[in-house]
Amino acid sequence: MLRSHFIFFLLLISIRLFAQDSFSIAQSLIEKKEYENAFIIAKNLLNKDSANIALKILIQLQYANYTNKDVYESLGDAYSKLNINELALSNYKKAESIDSTNTQIKFKIADLLYKDKKYKDSINEYLKIISIEPNNAKGYFNVAIIFYQAKLYTDAALMFEKYLGLEKSLVAFQKITSALIETRNYEKAYNYGLEALNLYPTNNIIKKNLALASYALRKYDESAKYYLALPDSLMNINDYENAARSLMQIKEDSVAIKYFEKVIELDSSRSNIYLDLANAFFKNHNYEQASKYYLAAIKRNEKNEFAYRFLGFSYFQIRNYEEARKALLKASSLNDTIVNTYYYLAQSYKNLDSLNQAIEQFKKVLTLTANKEKIYLDQLLEANYFLGQRAFLSKNYATAIQYLQKVLEFKPNDVGTLEMLGLSYHQLGKIENAIRIYKKIKQLNPNNEVAKKGLRMLSAD
Repeated sequence: MLRSHFIFFLLLISIRLFAQDSFSIAQSLIEKKEYENAFIIAKNLLNKDSANIALKILIQLQYANYTNKDVYESLGDAYSKLNINELALSNYKKAESIDSTNTQIKFKIADLLYKDKKYKDSINEYLKIISIEPNNAKGYFNVAIIFYQAKLYTDAALMFEKYLGLEKSLVAFQKITSALIETRNYEKAYNYGLEALNLYPTNNIIKKNLALASYALRKYDESAKYYLALPDSLMNINDYENAARSLMQIKEDSVAIKYFEKVIELDSSRSNIYLDLANAFFKNHNYEQASKYYLAAIKRNEKNEFAYRFLGFSYFQIRNYEEARKALLKASSLNDTIVNTYYYLAQSYKNLDSLNQAIEQFKKVLTLTANKEKIYLDQLLEANYFLGQRAFLSKNYATAIQYLQKVLEFKPNDVGTLEMLGLSYHQLGKIENAIRIYKKIKQLNPNNEVAKKGLRMLSAD
């Protein structure tokens, strides 16, 4: 250990001695007016990071009136290495005034201006470079970076596009796709993302930007694919939500649930996510979990009719008819135009043996399904059948006939409905109608006892 420190110390002394000797030699050369050789020593010292000694030689050359573009540029380099940016800049500009087309000097000026946070001046200098050398990739790249950092994403994207026409660097692809997403130019971001992924297939930032662009373009299968390929370290709360919604769109509900749950873990106040999560569980027939998240959504918004309605549907599916009834009643109080709210409310009352209440709910179903038979045919048929059956059992035959005829408009060969209709006509003394119905039943089922008995009693067998 001591030996290595000693060697380093000796090396340091030798470098300093070399620099001092070089300075002495350069002084001697300047005195002899051998300015070019003295300048070469100064350049060598600059290259060896002995900027202080090099600067002393260059200043002496200035006093000796040995000044040209190279001396000014080297003075700029020395001051720059010593972080004296103002003097570095003034010397670079003197060099530039002597050789106005020298892009190397312009780069040094532009870089120093950027370092001093003079971004507008820096951009202008880079643009001068581009005007001299239209294919200067570094010029486009540096301007693009400044625009990007200033959040001038449209300008940044334009410059990155110029750069990518010359070189295909990963950083440029990452930045241009991000910039285009910021400006909502999703189609272009998507196309550049695909090109980048072809060149850099393992890069996760490109995959993330492709996921974002795909989601915005409703390419949900691709969006889901790219999100699924990302590590959690690159995902934020919005990414989890986008991933979940993409997966829902492509019917991958069970995977979507995992991402929705991550959103809730990060921000439990997002009531819309509770609803999405509940819907995902509902679609997967996990009604217990669905009811849990519908309740969570309701807790954050007590006027959420949709949540109450599907909470009722969930309870109905797990045969908790009392809780289904309560939830559906609340939903109907918030919105009294939803057919299925009353339909499942009627079903809940049926299962609770509250038949009179079921009758009232089925009547509301019929009111809401008027002229909407094609949309709500199943609900309409069941409502009419139930109401016809209850009227028949209550010996209210005339009312029963009205409901039963409505069923037969859509199911003309339903034997159960025909039996109640025939018996209703029979009880009301409408003999011809009763015979007609009994005969139809017998045609459908020659061994039907109701039809045989009815026809026998009416002497029509």
